[in-house]
Amino acid sequence: MKKYFLLTIILIFSANVKAQNLSNLEIFYGLVDSAVMEIFENPVNENTSVFFSSFEKFPVLYGKAASSQNFTGRKTESNFNEAGNIILFNINDAEVKYSKPFRKGFFGKFFIKRDLTLTGNFILKQNGIIEKSGNFEKIYGDEVKLSDVPELENRALPFTQSEIPAEPFLSNLWEPALALGTAAITVFLFFTVRSK
Repeated sequence: MKKYFLLTIILIFSANVKAQNLSNLEIFYGLVDSAVMEIFENPVNENTSVFFSSFEKFPVLYGKAASSQNFTGRKTESNFNEAGNIILFNINDAEVKYSKPFRKGFFGKFFIKRDLTLTGNFILKQNGIIEKSGNFEKIYGDEVKLSDVPELENRALPFTQSEIPAEPFLSNLWEPALALGTAAITVFLFFTVRSK
């Protein structure tokens, strides 16, 4: 009997557990991995080197790309040669955008839609011939609590941050007005019903 009771309690509490949201940087890491996988859809020569263009803008993301399973063990080049086997990998932009806050439910917490976009391009050159080139745009979107947004951003990396829209003014007034109205009606009904 104790086993079933304990199992029931565990199931009840585990049903209410929700996973923590991924930070903006963790999502960008996933988008970089996805972009790298796009390059390696077709087999690539083992001795192909990698050249990271405009490294200064997003060094953290290029570091993630360099540690990607497909780039591991490959030589990195400091310039993009005319001949040889080389992959040019360039990240043009990484940005976060938030929508206007909205409530889930009448008295629910404020949520915000989060959209992350990673754009760039790549060139795969084998024996001096461009075999594959293309642009990539990787997009991720979800909804997070407005109160969680500062925890999801990394203050040291500006591309993981964005302007957070303010909470709607009228919704902040609605809750106290409803509470005061309910209290006033309750007091009014209490004294009118009691006096009769």
